[in-house]
Amino acid sequence: MRLEQFPEQIAQAQEELLVSEQAFRDWNLHYQALINRIDYEVAFDPELKNEQQRKAVKGEKLQQPEFLAALDTLHHLQEKRDRAAIQLELLRNQFKVALLLEQQSSL
Repeated sequence: MRLEQFPEQIAQAQEELLVSEQAFRDWNLHYQALINRIDYEVAFDPELKNEQQRKAVKGEKLQQPEFLAALDTLHHLQEKRDRAAIQLELLRNQFKVALLLEQQSSL
């Protein structure tokens, strides 16, 4: 890659990271809403008489397919965000190396 191509590539990588971070934050809000709903249901269930029963029912609800799918999606988005951050850092480092090599060759 030529030096003049790096700024555009870095900007694209920054945009990808921004999109990934936003998707992760949005899905994390959804995930937290699911947890809050479960907490509410357990807290106000009149059939649950003590804290052990509440913990057991909450544990069961956290194993429901809807919650597990949300957790899986959250993990996937976190990995995507992390890969975008790694790619951005790689491009920045490659640009620095290319600049150093250019400076050395002009000496």
